[in-house]
Amino acid sequence: MRAVRYVLLVTLALNLLVAGAKLVVGHMFHVVSLTADGVHSSLDGFNNVAALVAMTFAARPPDPSHPYGHRKYETFAAIGIGVVLLTVGVGVVREAIGRIGATTEPITHPATFAVTLGTLGVNVWVARWEAARGRALGSELLVADAHHTASDIGVSAAVLAALVAIALHARWLDFVAALVIAAIIARAAYAVLASGIRVLSDAAAVDRARIEAITRGVEGVRDCHHVRTRGPEGHVFVDLHIQVDAHLTTAASHAIAHGVADTIRAQIAGVVEVLVHTEPYDGAPDSGPIEAAPIATPADGPPHSK
Repeated sequence: MRAVRYVLLVTLALNLLVAGAKLVVGHMFHVVSLTADGVHSSLDGFNNVAALVAMTFAARPPDPSHPYGHRKYETFAAIGIGVVLLTVGVGVVREAIGRIGATTEPITHPATFAVTLGTLGVNVWVARWEAARGRALGSELLVADAHHTASDIGVSAAVLAALVAIALHARWLDFVAALVIAAIIARAAYAVLASGIRVLSDAAAVDRARIEAITRGVEGVRDCHHVRTRGPEGHVFVDLHIQVDAHLTTAASHAIAHGVADTIRAQIAGVVEVLVHTEPYDGAPDSGPIEAAPIATPADGPPHSK
């Protein structure tokens, strides 16, 4: 969590720097696409602050009221980023339409090109670095924010194209560039919201076939079924049923269950807990309700009966 906070603080500082430059230069030279890009970057900074606040809650350990931990606060923050992105996209469209018929002409200046090229370079570096750190740390929030930052690359490229068009006296392309920016923002918002909704709706976090293959490779396991997974990237919960020979003692069955849990956590990054239900093998997978499991073994605690 400390590493995630560090990434967010660095990203926040850079977002504020480039946002200020784009807003000032965009207003000075009446370039609507550059001003819209500045608003976008300003909201990037807001999102970083919101993410830092969310991380304070997400870092809390499990407690009686949140036995699975608090990592979904990170998902809530990611969805908030998506909502803000959609809002910004609508705002950009309104700003562009409001400039139609305006008497003020956009002006090209070396400063507009310098700011756009400079922020483009910053965005490329930040997007790659943040995405890499998000994957390494298993942080859904950093990955979502990296998607957001990556959208800035397309936005800055559209602004650069608009500046060239303005220099060629094609003012209408500034309006078109603003609409392209809105479309890029909307696409990024969709990606972030879709990912967050998958987590909140408890969509499968790991391919079931992969877990079944790993489980059946553990010595003593005759079969497995009822595999379920959920949770955000880097904080996945797994539960499944395994079948073992009926003549085994309870201690032997539990040892096999612990072996399954340890193997799954070792081979699948991001799995934090595995709950294994042990059943006697009868020659075919059990088709009854999943509540019928006689024994349950959590991966991070001592065996117990259910």
